[in-house]
Amino acid sequence: MFEPTYPCVRHGTGTLTSQVVNGLRRAIIDGQIPAGSRLPSTRQLARDLGVSRNTMLAAFDQLTAEGFIVARVGAGSFAHSAPWPRASCQHIDAPPAAKVSVSAYAQRAMLQIGSFAQATAAKSCRFDLGYGVPLVLPGMQAAWRRALQQAADNTIFDYPPVAGLPRLQRALAGYLMRRRGLIVDPEDVLIVNGTQQAIELAARVLLDPGQRALVEDPCYQGLRQCFLAQGLALDAIAVDQDGICTDQLAGQSARLLAVTPSHQFPSGGICSLTRRADILAWAEQHQAFVIEDDYDGEFRHGGRPLAALKSLDRTGRVIYLGSFSKVLFPALRLGFLVVPAALRAAFYAAKWLADRGCAAIEQQALAALIEGGQFERLLLRTSRHLDERRRALINAISRHFGTHARVVGAETGMHICLWLDTLRAADESRLIDAAAARDVRIYGISAYYQQPPPTLGLLLGYGHLSAGAIDESIRRLARLASELMSSQTGDAMVVPEPTWVRHMEVRGQAPPP
Repeated sequence: MFEPTYPCVRHGTGTLTSQVVNGLRRAIIDGQIPAGSRLPSTRQLARDLGVSRNTMLAAFDQLTAEGFIVARVGAGSFAHSAPWPRASCQHIDAPPAAKVSVSAYAQRAMLQIGSFAQATAAKSCRFDLGYGVPLVLPGMQAAWRRALQQAADNTIFDYPPVAGLPRLQRALAGYLMRRRGLIVDPEDVLIVNGTQQAIELAARVLLDPGQRALVEDPCYQGLRQCFLAQGLALDAIAVDQDGICTDQLAGQSARLLAVTPSHQFPSGGICSLTRRADILAWAEQHQAFVIEDDYDGEFRHGGRPLAALKSLDRTGRVIYLGSFSKVLFPALRLGFLVVPAALRAAFYAAKWLADRGCAAIEQQALAALIEGGQFERLLLRTSRHLDERRRALINAISRHFGTHARVVGAETGMHICLWLDTLRAADESRLIDAAAARDVRIYGISAYYQQPPPTLGLLLGYGHLSAGAIDESIRRLARLASELMSSQTGDAMVVPEPTWVRHMEVRGQAPPP
């Protein structure tokens, strides 16, 4: 009979039963309990381990169900008779010794996001000018809580339709008509789990590995990474203050073009009407499709949101992508695609294979908020608060930087681009590290470019900071920039009497006192 080393028979944490189950299972796999050997009785093991017999009976029942123990009537209980492979005779919680093979897609995906963990582990700071953090008002939290409770009380406990609840599809179609000028068949609205799934679905539906796609330079990293992981060949098209430079599309043949026309990310440019027409003409000429990512176009300061590129599409070439991570909160993993009718079946099939549909309770709650008008009222309130903080940021830059900075992209969205033309792009990491040492977290723009600009640019968000915190963070940043410039040229940054930042005017706002 096997004589156990009892300290190894209880392993891990949790209930006593779990510890005994884990210990015996581990001992059998490791070979400490020889294959086919007879085990002591449950009564003896319970006594020797200091546990109740019921605990031991429950452990034996679990291991018998799993096949690790075989009970023979009149003979007792035995360890599984077949020896475990030698590769398994290590501790079961040890890392595998051999490398595993993964698909080409998985290799490309890991290559694209290899630095993600390092980037997200950056030092937290008191003043974080994060450009992707939305403003969540208390009223929004309360409204969402009520809507979610009502949705939970009235949910249907079955798989939701793969394209989304018809109620939410209809609500979004009405909303898009009112706010973005889109005439949408509700069945063309596909509910997805946020922007990233929308991009991934579009890449898989529209292109095969090796085919070409065009992206903006700079562009959203998640889009570029997704396309590269899919094995697509990418070419970058430059952008300026009027959005993507459509003259560079001449002679370009590709299956797909991805753009952010309402508020170019990250540079902040707004695509002119002429260039929007050029995009549609190019797509029609080359029988290509266009992804329009409208990630924060709802927040246009000083006027209503611009009409979407999709509203000008008459030939079914534009796929419109929207999300609620900025207008509500990122934890709500819901977004949507508006797809041409000819692509509807293909997108439905890809979505079904991906996850069988998005969570129904959250869809019900969101539909109720839109139908009742609360969503748009919350959106307008959020826009007003964002505009106040945007003004505070621009005024702080004017006060502390004077004419040594350019602000671009402040008319729309939740962040600005701050260009420091007296500093080089190579100084970006030094400034970021120095700012973090003074409790200010800032974000560089160079990583978003295929061809980085020569001067230093920063992405600064303002949605989640108070006016006072914004001013203090900019004051510290300006001092650091001055010190960095002085170390290179010997001349500190001289800030004149408060003046407007070059190329920037805040309408309706008097210069700061």
